Amino acid sequence: MNQLKRFCSPRRIIGAVFCAAGAVLLVASLAGALGSSPPPDGPPPQAATSIPDTQTTSGTAEPSIATEQNEISDQPKASKPSPLNTQTDTPKTQGATAESPPKPDPNTFTVSLKINNQPAASVTVPLGSNQCDVLTRALEQGVIQSLNMRWDEDKQTYGVYQINGVGDPNKVTWVYEVNRTSPFKGCSHITANANDTIHWKHLN
Repeated sequence: MNQLKRFCSPRRIIGAVFCAAGAVLLVASLAGALGSSPPPDGPPPQAATSIPDTQTTSGTAEPSIATEQNEISDQPKASKPSPLNTQTDTPKTQGATAESPPKPDPNTFTVSLKINNQPAASVTVPLGSNQCDVLTRALEQGVIQSLNMRWDEDKQTYGVYQINGVGDPNKVTWVYEVNRTSPFKGCSHITANANDTIHWKHLN
């Protein structure tokens, strides 16, 4: 009986209560600390449960805007073709060239020249030319290959000695007709006219 009184004394009961309360608080604090700290080796809770915004409902990831822009910028840009204006300009130029032949010089005219019954050739001479000038222009334009024509002081005209190497170099052996008519004058005295037919003949 005395031992029971000693064990149930108020001082021991209060001490036991405080001891039990401290043990409860210690267990509670340990439990809270363990519950708030993440597992040391596990991934973050948010990464394990969150769904990326780039996934669709079918589970296939859509490319982000930044990825699309990078792919587009990596592709070579096609150069813009220049407008074609030459297609309309070329026919006009060709048409103008075909329809606009070179205009004849108003200060010249053309005659027909025959040498010893050969086919006539066209010779262009300036206005005011005489029949001797026609021969000189024919040589310049390649209608005849050579000409030996010298001035005769007595007759005040040129005398034709050789054409294309034919004739006597010391004697006048060539005569001419204009439109099938012999003028009986030296070539320096007969003016040439447009469309004349001039025929020079060698006297054997």
